[in-house]
Amino acid sequence: MANAEHELRRNIRLLEKKRELITSDSSQLEERVQVFAHEKEVFEDLAAKIQETSERLAIERENVLEEKAVFDVEKEKLDKFKHEIDIERSLLQSEFVRAEELEHELTHRENMLKMLQFYKDHKDNAHSGGMLPPYSSCPNQKFEYGKGPVLP
Repeated sequence: MANAEHELRRNIRLLEKKRELITSDSSQLEERVQVFAHEKEVFEDLAAKIQETSERLAIERENVLEEKAVFDVEKEKLDKFKHEIDIERSLLQSEFVRAEELEHELTHRENMLKMLQFYKDHKDNAHSGGMLPPYSSCPNQKFEYGKGPVLP
């Protein structure tokens, strides 16, 4: 009997130790469950914030794409307008060059006409080696009256 009593006491001690272990494991489990619940809350809050940010970014992206489309259309219009201005500028420059050529030609012809008129008016003096005309058919050549061409 002593042996059985001893065996029972030993089993009781083992059961008490197991109960203590189960109790401490249970409290650790409860702590872990609470930590997990807290971490889950934090995670869900972060997930909600991320979702809100994602939605805002999608809206902002749409706005940016719309603005970019408007910008691209405006840029295309401005490029076309610039091209038209460049064409107009080229036409005006060519017209200006042509006008200068015509002006030069007109001056040349006026000087030729004046020279011919001078020769007509003074044809008697021309045979005797008299006066030179004050005009040249070349508009860039200058004459001093009675002395001939002026050298630069």
